[in-house]
Amino acid sequence: MLLGQRDMEQDVAWSQEDDNADFVVGRTAHVKWVPLSSTHVGTQLIVDHREGPTYGAVLEIDQDLELWGVVRWKSLSEMFQETLESLETGRPVVTAIGREIRPETVRESDGTSSVVWT
Repeated sequence: MLLGQRDMEQDVAWSQEDDNADFVVGRTAHVKWVPLSSTHVGTQLIVDHREGPTYGAVLEIDQDLELWGVVRWKSLSEMFQETLESLETGRPVVTAIGREIRPETVRESDGTSSVVWT
């Protein structure tokens, strides 16, 4: 999270130097966003710490789908609750574009297991 935050701050600074802050700040990076997770295809979940109606919300950014800070959950608590319920029951979690994803346990050849969302 710390490295992601530093990267966002750097992206914001560079965008301001390059005079393209309108395309970066509040779309793909912000100094008051805290990165929470990122997928292998670049979708990000971030916690918004800007003052206003989305303060504390978990936002989704997906450049391929042109999602720029769409509210996924109103709070970390709401995200954790929905994730826990999905893990316990198999009930899907709905993404920002309405796609349902479910947790699936994958057992590796070395005997370890991990959860993937499909």
